[in-house]
Amino acid sequence: MPVLAWLMIAAPPAAAGETIAGIARIVDADTIDVGETRVRLWGIDAPELSEDLGREAAAWLSGVLEGKPVTCAALYLDRYGRTVATCAVDGPGNKADVGERIVREGWARDWPRYSGGRYRAAESQAATSAIGIWSGMFTSGGCGEPLKPESRQEPDPGRNPPSAGRPRG
Repeated sequence: MPVLAWLMIAAPPAAAGETIAGIARIVDADTIDVGETRVRLWGIDAPELSEDLGREAAAWLSGVLEGKPVTCAALYLDRYGRTVATCAVDGPGNKADVGERIVREGWARDWPRYSGGRYRAAESQAATSAIGIWSGMFTSGGCGEPLKPESRQEPDPGRNPPSAGRPRG
């Protein structure tokens, strides 16, 4: 497996609407470096490296992205100065949303506070299939919620301003 990127890089953030393209380096399962820009994948939450299955989730993403060219569409900066973006692996016919894929494969969750529920169906599919974090071994819920789809709360549009950040890496 490729080595995970552990070194924090002083990365210049990208402005909303900017396209970021370059070689991906994995920081954790929902954060990557593209070139010199730190990118937080929009609308998802994955276990941190220190949490249950965090290393496995990051290793899965590494297998998909590490060292490969990606293109990201910057949406906004979070409160930590990271560029929040949607990303796709570059290549012929390969423009699928990485966030949707990692949720569908069970290594991250839809975060409706930010996604508006965009990845809800992918999360439901992963939970039903009992894959990744849904395999029954995951103990912390992430997103500040328990790990049970039926306990999900609908997003409050008033609590999802573009400048909102998230407290984890």
